[in-house]
Amino acid sequence: MEPFRTFVACVALSMSCLPTGARSQELPEEALLLEAARQGNVELWRQALRLGAGTSARDASGNSALILAVASGAEPMLREVFAMRPDLDVQGQGGMTALHRAILADQRRSFDRLLAAGARVDLTDATGTTPLMLALQLGRSEMVDALLARRAAADTPDATGTTPLMLAAQRGDASRVAQLLPLTANPNALDSERRSALFLAMFEQHWAAARLIAAHRMVDVSTPVQGYPPRFFAEQFGDAALLAIIDRRLGRR
Repeated sequence: MEPFRTFVACVALSMSCLPTGARSQELPEEALLLEAARQGNVELWRQALRLGAGTSARDASGNSALILAVASGAEPMLREVFAMRPDLDVQGQGGMTALHRAILADQRRSFDRLLAAGARVDLTDATGTTPLMLALQLGRSEMVDALLARRAAADTPDATGTTPLMLAAQRGDASRVAQLLPLTANPNALDSERRSALFLAMFEQHWAAARLIAAHRMVDVSTPVQGYPPRFFAEQFGDAALLAIIDRRLGRR
């Protein structure tokens, strides 16, 4: 216990004994609280509370105790933090919320707990990335399904204009494309490089995904993308099934 008491006394007197990332613009006892959350150290957390720490403290990067506890993945620590009824939607380093951090760290229990508690599913980080986009990018399939079940917006683009549908198309995930298409208000959206979901699927030669997109009634199969109509790519890459779908949509067959 002696090292623990020494640490607590040190924090109470000065911030200098803490690692740089643990320092807060708040009081020393709040810095101690944040360090406890970061470590997943329940004993340290309780000591900080006894010293009068407030649970609204944030570290120098803007991370709250909840965000740090989620990143730690320590279940006992999470129970302690949730018992304090924290703000679920605080945006910390890089604009990420606790939900973003749970997805990033693949912490499914934290993720489920946050959803059940009512965390907002459509907040974007500093790059415009929603939790849904992050889960898609990292291949967190069950998390994607859970977010969509909570009506996460399927159309919100990130800072590059990439939408969830574009990402699924580029990855060649035909089942995810089929799931997202009816939820997407504008399947013809273009990213910052003027590429559509259909173009990305064709360019990467993900034919199953491309066929699903081309067959959708709202998808434009006539307007050129990056200088060429979709039919050109289907013909050049030799996918007869896609070509037939496009011709049927164009009234050629």
